[in-house]
This record gives sequence, C-alpha cells and structure tokens, in this order.
Amino acid sequence: MRNMCVKSSAQRLCLLFARIFGAEKLLFVQLQGVVDFIIKTAKGEYIPVEYKDMNSNCGKACIDHKYQLVAYALLIEENFDAIVKWGFVNYIPEKLILQFELRQL
Repeated sequence: MRNMCVKSSAQRLCLLFARIFGAEKLLFVQLQGVVDFIIKTAKGEYIPVEYKDMNSNCGKACIDHKYQLVAYALLIEENFDAIVKWGFVNYIPEKLILQFELRQL
C-alpha cells in the first residue's frame, strides 16, 4: 500500500483497518456515529467512553469494541480539532472499565 494524503476520519479508519488486515484495495465509506460519553479534561483532552450492556471477553475488550472506540476517537478529532489519546470501554454487567491508549495513525 502506498502512502497517500488522507483528509477524512473515514479514510483514516479505512487505512488503519487496511494495515491491520493487510488489505490490497481500499473502499472509502462515510463514517458516522454517536459516542456514548465524552470526557473533557481540565487540560482540554477529549476521551471517548463506550458503554456495553454485555460481558467482556474474559476481562479483555472484544476486538469490535476496540475498533468502535477508534472510530469514535477519529470522529471526535475531526469534529473538535483535537487529538484523542485515550479511550474507555465500560462493561456494565461486570462493572469493568478498560482503558486504551489510542496511537496516532
């Protein structure tokens, strides 16, 4: 895959998934969604929180929940002109909150 200038969050998400799964072709789609909760810290950082009314995968986040968190981070970055460094997935039945560091693409 060659380097290209990526402008939208949807394109950035497609590139991330392409890297993860080794895709040879990219299909760009419009990304939209509603974040369950956004924490804005005193330092001006934005942190997405995803609530799940289900159990985790033996104390670990399900992979699709991680992808959802990354997608929400990209939406927040695009809409608030901020860099999202962290995110949380809250598994309500277990009272388990998992924190993830979100790295830049």
